Amino acid sequence: MSKKYIGEINIPVPPLEYQLKVVNILNEAKSLIDKRKVQVEVLDQLTQSVFLEMFGDPLRNTKQWTLLEFSDICDTRLGKMLDKKKQKGQNTRPYLANRNVKWGHFILDDLPQMDFLDEELETLSLKKGDLLICEGGEVGRTAIWEWDNKSIYFQKALHRARIKNNLATPEYLQSVMQYFAGNGGFKDFTSKATIAHLTGVKLKRIPIPNPPLNKQQEFTAIVHRIRQEKSLLLTTLRELENLFNSIMQRAFKGELSIQEKILKTK
Repeated sequence: MSKKYIGEINIPVPPLEYQLKVVNILNEAKSLIDKRKVQVEVLDQLTQSVFLEMFGDPLRNTKQWTLLEFSDICDTRLGKMLDKKKQKGQNTRPYLANRNVKWGHFILDDLPQMDFLDEELETLSLKKGDLLICEGGEVGRTAIWEWDNKSIYFQKALHRARIKNNLATPEYLQSVMQYFAGNGGFKDFTSKATIAHLTGVKLKRIPIPNPPLNKQQEFTAIVHRIRQEKSLLLTTLRELENLFNSIMQRAFKGELSIQEKILKTK
């Protein structure tokens, strides 16, 4: 593209009053977006703060709870290994891989699929309350499965932990795993060749403080309230981001009224 060509391009320039109004509206919308993001971060920090206040440091067991090995609390197993050579496109099912498990939630869009034998559909099924734990990558990253009606399975890169006899709540264990991951709690339990891995054997041996179940249930109730508030904030955040994009488009088309204000989502 030549300099002469660029110099001959006609750029429509709206009145300065219109430009300033657009900038003010966009700044107002951006300010609201930033405030929502801060509020979401505060709620994330609140969960960890409540956890530490109620249960202390789980690595040092500062409140001297009874210690149980992970295998005493949960039945665990790895998922199915993906062998591309054996895939025939028969009895295919969607499955979770490491990348689909985030802290506290799942990415369920466009799940990969592979063949499962009939007997594997039972042994590799997921039930509400199961914990999915990353074996590699960000070791120990954990989310709680919230459904009983989804025919989704899991790959060998993930551990499924199913709590025994109501010995713990999923929310308590997820918070323990998150604290361990952020504070070096897995360093003595990972195998390192090129990438750190939390093997099934070593996961079973991890010592877990086990406070009384009623105290864990109290924590779970608080977590659910925080999640509800976070869900509302995330909904308004998406609305604000959509509004910001809409204002941008309308501004460039000259369709934005200079009388417009951002009021509904404050």
